[in-house]
Amino acid sequence: MPAERGIITEHINNVREIDLGYNQNHLTFEFAVLNFSQPNKNRYTHYLEGYDLDWMPLGSQRKASYAKLPPGEYFFHIRGTNNDGVFTMEREPIRIVVHPPWWKTWWAYSGYRGILLGLFLWGRNNIIRREQLRGELKIEHMERVKMQEINTMKSNFFANISHEFRTPLTLILGPLRNIYSGRFDGNIKQQSRMMIQNAERMLSLVNEVLDLSKLESNNLALNWQKQDLILFTKSIFESFQNHDHLNAYSFDFISEFDRLEVYFDPEQLEKVIINLISNALKFAEGGNLQVQVGRQRKGSVDYAEIVFKDDGMGIPAESLPFIFDRFYQVHDSNKLQRGSGLGLALCKEIVALHQGEIHVESEINKGSAFTILLRLGDEHLDKNVIDMGHLAQSKLYQIAKATEQDIPYGKETMDEDEPLILIIEDNLEMNQFVQDQFRSHYRIASTTEGEKGWQKCLSEMPDLVISDVTMPGLDGYDLCSRIKGDKRTSHIPVLLLTSKAAIEDELVGLHKGADDYITKPFDPQVLIARSKNLIDTRQALRAKFSSSKALNLEPKSVAVTPVDELFLEQVMESIERQIGNPDYRVEDLGHDVAMSRMHLYRKIKALTGQTVVEFIRTIRLKRAAQLILANRWTIAEVTYQVGFSDLQYFRRCFKKMFGCSPSEYIEYVKNQESAVESN
Repeated sequence: MPAERGIITEHINNVREIDLGYNQNHLTFEFAVLNFSQPNKNRYTHYLEGYDLDWMPLGSQRKASYAKLPPGEYFFHIRGTNNDGVFTMEREPIRIVVHPPWWKTWWAYSGYRGILLGLFLWGRNNIIRREQLRGELKIEHMERVKMQEINTMKSNFFANISHEFRTPLTLILGPLRNIYSGRFDGNIKQQSRMMIQNAERMLSLVNEVLDLSKLESNNLALNWQKQDLILFTKSIFESFQNHDHLNAYSFDFISEFDRLEVYFDPEQLEKVIINLISNALKFAEGGNLQVQVGRQRKGSVDYAEIVFKDDGMGIPAESLPFIFDRFYQVHDSNKLQRGSGLGLALCKEIVALHQGEIHVESEINKGSAFTILLRLGDEHLDKNVIDMGHLAQSKLYQIAKATEQDIPYGKETMDEDEPLILIIEDNLEMNQFVQDQFRSHYRIASTTEGEKGWQKCLSEMPDLVISDVTMPGLDGYDLCSRIKGDKRTSHIPVLLLTSKAAIEDELVGLHKGADDYITKPFDPQVLIARSKNLIDTRQALRAKFSSSKALNLEPKSVAVTPVDELFLEQVMESIERQIGNPDYRVEDLGHDVAMSRMHLYRKIKALTGQTVVEFIRTIRLKRAAQLILANRWTIAEVTYQVGFSDLQYFRRCFKKMFGCSPSEYIEYVKNQESAVESN
């Protein structure tokens, strides 16, 4: 067995090598020169190779010590001189090996390297797995967000398509119900045409959905025909000009060519043109629509170009990249969201099927321009599918020509004493249909825009407002808030008539102050009954307030909204302050309540059924009756206290209101009280 490290088993003079452990690194060497004549003059020097840089003189000292030698290989050299300075001793060097601790051995370092390499590989793999997981989670999140967006778009699509269906369904079911119940007294031919038109509109919506489905499955084949694109586009364009309700629009058709032959499918391209013209008319605020047909060259390819321009509200820049996406709708500041979200997507798909292009340019409040490019010539076509037939008007074009005559719009008749109903509905046919339900018993005012409806409320003070919710500009919700929040109009009942059937939408309407909420499709008799109830309730409040027996002058007995209560409180306070002033006039009351004479007259008339002068006189007379019953003043004194300067005129007015003279009124009240006590 090898000797234990640090143990020397033979004489030191015979030792050539010493093995030491890492904790045996404190060494001391003792030595002597064999010169005994003058030993005190012996001199020594030593050198530890691998540790010392040079020989180290010791003088006469016979001991060399080393502490904390680091692990390694060393050679210890020693020399000595006698008293004459002659080297008499030089020992063969002793090899000294200080072994490192186990944790500093090569195999330990190999282990460390292995561990570090393992940790590095583990960390690397961990980072890779984490990044992969993060990527997968990101992809999963993106897919989930995309799926949510798709679901939201689909939900919006179904909500919008149901909204699109509700209006034509109402215009079909309403007249049918009236005819079935025997209450129909209108023009049967006119109503039948309206029902047919709305049925065709529903069919057109269904066809859009089916066409997109066919395009998705590549089952929509084009019937290529070589036609004059200018004549084809112009014929469709002119069919819109012939609609009566579009007479206010300005139509311009421009082409620098007389003829431009292009291969296309007339039926499919007609859908695109009708859709783009309809969209332009829907959003053309100034009523100007321009269609241009010409040619354009891109690179080495010639195209036929059709441009549809309008001066409408425009499309926000952030919405332009998505305008042709399926189910996408622009949410603008006017809250105008109409349509199913399929029209432009269908246009893009059909144009792409024609191997053409469709683009849009738009600027807010300046309008939009949609451009269609169709390739000229037949090099891009399969010669087997080209049909060289003549222009054949498609079914959609025939429908457009068949509906050139529209339902007449607007009619205001009846006695001025009849209640006035204001109808605000942007769909012309629906507007006319609702008018027809009330025309025989009420006066009618109507408009297609919320802002114009608000102006009519101020100028005509209707007895009831029936409004759609989704309208351009000022929508039904905001119109309702404006009516109920303005003291000039807060007394007017508002009935919202809309396709928004969700309970959340109804709650929004009611929170905005609507007095009633009816969803489409609706039974006309229900609409008539609810409208009559709102008007009758307002008239009953007027009668209650103007009654000679209503001596309590509390506003809450006649008001139905906080705004009306505040207004009447202001009116009462102003009259009470000036009740003894015979010179108090309508202008003074208007100044106190911050309202013009005209609006004050209409407001008081709507709330009480009386003019402002009659209302002030009524308050004076009712206060006089209270003072007379107090029995503290004479009739003459009471007359002047309530602002009458002529006693005879006061007696006449008092008798007209209460049916007896002031002195007889005292006896009448006493007799009434005695009768009550005896009972």
